[in-house]
Amino acid sequence: MKRSTLKPKILLIGAAGFLGTYILKNLLHSKYDVTCLIHNKPLDDVPLFKSVKIVNGSVMDAKLMHQLVRNADVIIHSARAQTQSDTPNHAVTVQGIQNIITPAHNNWQNNNYEKRMQNSPKHIIFISSVAAAKKNIDAYARTKKIAEKLLQESNLRVTVLRPNFIFGKNAPGFGRMLRSILSFPFVFVLGNGKTLLQPIYAGDVALAVEAAIMHPPKHKKPFLLLDVAGKKPITYDAFIRKLMTAFGMRKSIVHVPVHLVILLTRALAQFTNSLPFDATTVKSFVENATAETKELEKRLHMKVQSYEKQIKKLLAELR
Repeated sequence: MKRSTLKPKILLIGAAGFLGTYILKNLLHSKYDVTCLIHNKPLDDVPLFKSVKIVNGSVMDAKLMHQLVRNADVIIHSARAQTQSDTPNHAVTVQGIQNIITPAHNNWQNNNYEKRMQNSPKHIIFISSVAAAKKNIDAYARTKKIAEKLLQESNLRVTVLRPNFIFGKNAPGFGRMLRSILSFPFVFVLGNGKTLLQPIYAGDVALAVEAAIMHPPKHKKPFLLLDVAGKKPITYDAFIRKLMTAFGMRKSIVHVPVHLVILLTRALAQFTNSLPFDATTVKSFVENATAETKELEKRLHMKVQSYEKQIKKLLAELR
């Protein structure tokens, strides 16, 4: 059977989130038919959402997910909880993925999924995190890892993307770094600044998602896990210096001791359970996060750009 030239129908979960908006912009630019699932979040970029179908609801709503999955060809899960509490992370990520897998099994297998798989666009794309591969695993990373396992065992066609340190306007984590560069006389860095990472611009993660749609896993090996990262490992200090060079700035870097931040985090946790990070998150932040990008380039037919080119995209976004 000849593969259809029609573009698949996309269900984007978490479309109003930080990364979801990048993914949506890219999909709309490429003329995809997108349905957006949004949960309790205002649509700041209203023009962006005027050309798509908006569904206000929750990935935890099994009945709603059954209806949405049934009508979609590709399901992209990019939603995340905004705290480090176990319950919301488990609900959004683990329960959310299960609420995709169950109706996908019911609908796709009822239509001879195994026989049709070579020619069907049916496909799940899960945005995981490099944090799931680290030794220090917080609630966010732990639930990502559980969801990865559920998807691997589902026997459905799945691509898991593990972005490294994502940078972009309003990016969690990077936003604090950017404000420090632009607004303070010093740039504050957690730890000694020698931690290795491979930053990736949010727009390039969105390009990887589209590439995953265009190049799904083969039917005989339906599960694919790929690191989405910058070309080469770089230290936090070196990356910050590249950013400062791009902004035409020269500032001193102040290294904040990890143990002091951990103590502060534990003290704050006595008064609230809605912190976006915990002591384990802090430890994870200063743990090396390196990856090999050859497999990404080979399987998705995309070229990872240099840090200088990625930073130029950030500058264009901030203008």
